[in-house]
Amino acid sequence: LLILTTTPVNLDVPPRRSCENASTAATKKELKAIRELIRQQDYKGALARSKVLKDSSVANADVLYLHGQVAHRNGLRSEALSALRLSAAFDCVGWRANEVTNSIIRKVAKEQRVTLFDFAGLVEKDWNKNVTFFDEIYPQDLYYERAMNFMATVLKRILKL
Repeated sequence: LLILTTTPVNLDVPPRRSCENASTAATKKELKAIRELIRQQDYKGALARSKVLKDSSVANADVLYLHGQVAHRNGLRSEALSALRLSAAFDCVGWRANEVTNSIIRKVAKEQRVTLFDFAGLVEKDWNKNVTFFDEIYPQDLYYERAMNFMATVLKRILKL
């Protein structure tokens, strides 16, 4: 019996480092200007500038993270999640799971008709509704309890209990 599971990603944790080839002096200067707008609580102005920077910067984890944070502050949940997922994927320090590995797991489970427990999706549904993570990596205990309940249900069904 094989059950694949995705790994939750704490989207509120900034990337450790953007790759050098994704950063220019102009990008760094614009990031600084956007951070200043955020400090002044000008989230609409920061959003406009971060969109332009995101579209002109390829694979810069810091730009994507900042855009995700600003989009979230402007109530654009879907856009924020998309940018934050990409930010984690483009982090040049491979220290955590990311959406790329989770997408591969989902695809393989579907193609091979293997049971999938989308742990990442479960935690992400509560993003910014509850405190979802203890720290940078581990979700709150209630998500592990939900995971165990799912596994118990699957095992009962398979074992016909």
